[in-house]
Parts: sequence; structure tokens; C-alpha cells
Amino acid sequence: MKIKTRIYVQMDFQIHQDILLPDDISHHLKNVLRAKIGDKIGIFNGTDGEYGADITHIHKKSVQIRLQDKIKPHLPPENITLLFAMIKKTPLEFMVQKCTELGIGHFQPVITDYTMVHDINIGRLQDIAVQAAEQCGLTGLPRFSPPIPLYDGLKNYSAVLFCDETGGNLSIKDAVNNVTDIDSILIGPEGGFSPAEHLYLKQQPQCHGISLGKRILRAETAAITASAWVLL
Repeated sequence: MKIKTRIYVQMDFQIHQDILLPDDISHHLKNVLRAKIGDKIGIFNGTDGEYGADITHIHKKSVQIRLQDKIKPHLPPENITLLFAMIKKTPLEFMVQKCTELGIGHFQPVITDYTMVHDINIGRLQDIAVQAAEQCGLTGLPRFSPPIPLYDGLKNYSAVLFCDETGGNLSIKDAVNNVTDIDSILIGPEGGFSPAEHLYLKQQPQCHGISLGKRILRAETAAITASAWVLL
């Protein structure tokens, strides 16, 4: 089956099920992709893998499809949380897009002493993650949680790699090779962590300060770089 495009929908699947797609997805198929009756698409819901489907009807405002065989098993994202201080909209969305592609399983915003951005649109970030999954062949989606204070954000993790702009004890390469059970990555805000936060982080046995090299990276670049080292 030659797949024309992939779409995500929030519903349960059954083989040979007829589905009337939501208006926004129908609009995209009809008016952007110029889909036709008989075109093959992939469809996934984030939990059941991917199914092939045929476009069977194109109505004035909607598109109907019929599910065929399952073509890809469900593959959830990795059990790695990205703890990140909130940054401006454009770099934040870029970070979410790329870290979703890499396999981050949970995005947890944290509030730090130097955090300058305090509003975050979780729904918009979820949409960015869906688009990344559609484009990159993913069948699982990451979770998103509302912002919490930095100190609360560290409680549930056993091995946190925190990107230390002052120079960590370990290089990212050494950390990946030697730290066991890594389950989270921590990225600070523009301006880095405060002295009090640095002291706190270095006193926590589950936190491992890491260096990403001799250059100081932007927050979104640091998040993508560290995620790539851990996940690839």
C-alpha cells in the first residue's frame, strides 16, 4: 500500500471500520493535499499502531475513510522526561518538535529563578508533537504536564542529567556511558540556573551535572543535543 499521508485521530480502531474524519483533517486532505477517492493514507491514534485506510467518500465538508490492515505496531516514545525551563514561543515549539522526533516521552516545564516566560500553551505544544509524529512515522505521542517549580520537578526521577553551563562534572558522552537508569534531562532557562539552584542541584544524589562542550548553547539547542545523546 502506497501511503499518501499520515494522520492522527483520537478514537479506537477496528479493521474495516468506516470513519468520518473531523472537519480540520478533512479540510487538510481535501484542500491542501488534494486527496481523491481511492487514495491510501495511514492513520494512528497514539496507542494502537498504524492502520492503512482508503478514502471512500469526499463530501462538501468532510472526508470518509475505511480502515484496512494494520501496517505498523504501536511503538511508544522512550521513558525519558525532558524537564525544561520555559522559553519563548518560537524556540520552544522548535524544541518540542525535534525532541518529539527523537523520542522524548514526557515534557515537563519547570519554573526556575531566572525563568522569564510564565505562560505556556500546552494544547499548542501537543499539536506540534502530533505534527512531528505524523511527519516522522511515529505511532506514539509524548505526554505534556503543566509547569511546576524546579524543586518539585526533580522528586520523581532516579537519574537526572542537568545541563550545567558552568561546566559539569561529566561530558554528555561519559554520562550516557556511565550513568545508569537515566530517566530525565534538565535544561535551564536563558541565563542559566541561579547560584542557589546550582548548589541545590549539585547536592542531589540523583542529579548529574553534564557539559555539552566548550560552547554555551541556547536552551533549545541544549535540549535537542542532550536528547539526541541519550536517545540515539
